Amino acid sequence: MKEHKRWGKKFVDNRDWIEYNKRLVTRGEFLLDCEWVESWNSELKAMNEGKVGARYEYPNSFMCFLAVLQGIYIPKFWGDGSFDTYNLFAFLQHNNIEPAIKTRKNAVLKGDDSLRDREILKMKKGYKKWARKRQYGLRWNGTEGIFSAVKRKFGEQTRSHKIENIFNEVKRKFWVYDRMKTYAEMHS
Repeated sequence: MKEHKRWGKKFVDNRDWIEYNKRLVTRGEFLLDCEWVESWNSELKAMNEGKVGARYEYPNSFMCFLAVLQGIYIPKFWGDGSFDTYNLFAFLQHNNIEPAIKTRKNAVLKGDDSLRDREILKMKKGYKKWARKRQYGLRWNGTEGIFSAVKRKFGEQTRSHKIENIFNEVKRKFWVYDRMKTYAEMHS
């Protein structure tokens, strides 16, 4: 098999594993003021009454409580060419999110000075320079790394069977993981 020359610097893992492990342990600590917990069972009973498929495990009041703890801020979005869409770039521009999305080789400029057009022009000037500036090689941490962490914490399977419930269950897993991670970072 032909060996490909790697561009960029070789990754050297210089993490302080003791400190990193402490941060992971802190992620499991979640302190709550839980007056609403008293209605947990009755609320779940009402939500699951007449429900088809897997039963709800968490009441809506718990999800609402988690939602108000902290807003979500996404400074950067990484993605490969499959994320090169006009709508996604418009969303990123509207929400002031920096893109690290590799545009397609045959990408066409719209000519409207959009975020996507600017990224296409930067990539055409030099892919390697663009990739270094955008930290495109780090997209693994922003995508597959998060998927891996969520699977480690919550498992790979879903209990739901209906597609709508599966989506909701997976969204909750990612949302709770993000909350736990943010809490750990704030308290470390």
